Amino acid sequence: MKTLILYTTKHGTTTKCAEQLAKKFPGQVDVMKLSDNHPELTGYDTVILGGSIYAGKIQKEMKAFCSSYTDTLRRKRLGLFLCCMSVDKADAELKASYPAELVAHATATARLGGGFKFSDMGFFEKMTIKGILKSEAKKAGKPADTIGKSDIVDISDAEITRFAAAMIKG
Repeated sequence: MKTLILYTTKHGTTTKCAEQLAKKFPGQVDVMKLSDNHPELTGYDTVILGGSIYAGKIQKEMKAFCSSYTDTLRRKRLGLFLCCMSVDKADAELKASYPAELVAHATATARLGGGFKFSDMGFFEKMTIKGILKSEAKKAGKPADTIGKSDIVDISDAEITRFAAAMIKG
């Protein structure tokens, strides 16, 4: 079995998830960032696509790739994953991020985790995210004074393991 994990990322959490996911598969596994590679898909039995969500949307590169290669991807064992912080919205965001026919065809789908890497964010992005997080904390009755002071990374090894097992089982 030859597997390709192709992903997009903004601040690196999706890269970490893709690399951890690759360790769970037997055989040859190639992990590629879409902005660095446009691989030939014919040599792969399994293709896994992943991206991160910002403002409710996946990166435009992934959207364009899926649109261009829908027919080819439908002939592969296909997995789709997202990295996002909103657990409650993850299923809806996954369905909105990938073409419906690919979601329906996918062997497995998952939210593998998410993160906010404040150290990489520009001023506007950092202030926007902090404002949203502080508002959510306040609504939940939680303290908000430490929000944005350090990076937040929440990668689920259990979900990565579950997703990989579902893909391998097929």
